[in-house]
Amino acid sequence: MGPFIEGWALGKYSGKLEEKSTKTHTEYGYLKYGKLVHDYKYESFKGIESSGKSMRESIMLEINGSVDYFLNGYFPVSRRDFNTVVAVPSSRGSLSTIQSEICHYLVQKGFHEAIGTVHVKDKGRVATKNIPGLQERLKSIGARYELGRSNDLQKAKGLLLIDDIYETGATLRTTVEILNEVVPDIPKYFLTVTYIN
Repeated sequence: MGPFIEGWALGKYSGKLEEKSTKTHTEYGYLKYGKLVHDYKYESFKGIESSGKSMRESIMLEINGSVDYFLNGYFPVSRRDFNTVVAVPSSRGSLSTIQSEICHYLVQKGFHEAIGTVHVKDKGRVATKNIPGLQERLKSIGARYELGRSNDLQKAKGLLLIDDIYETGATLRTTVEILNEVVPDIPKYFLTVTYIN
């Protein structure tokens, strides 16, 4: 798990599709949360903006409902030692992300949000998924991520980092290393919508 007390995923990105598989044929594809993440990131920005916005709102309604269900069931308020949410920055520097939308939603539920504490420098934006291996990803991300505004971290008793896809953990690890420059001694957790193994 690395520098976190605990980390969770709402679901797996892709896998065996039971309803489409038979005894002689196994079909693989997006699972529930993988499909939601894929559609948000790749499908909702195609075509007409109004239909894309409607698609993103529908996707976020589903994801935020699951985040609520998870947090309230697994971590009721009386058991939480985190009060601040941090959206893990997109390796491409995208501003409209699932993780930022989840954080905005959780602010409405009483969390503090540390906005812009870690961000991607303007040069060399490359999608992390296109960099092979953990060490190569850590090297690339470490050179491109930096500490931004840290004043929002002063209210933090613990952090919940939010991401859309967990594969190697390189983006999360780099984000935590940077946050540890300011708040090394508070507990850190992460929640990702999907994971790839």
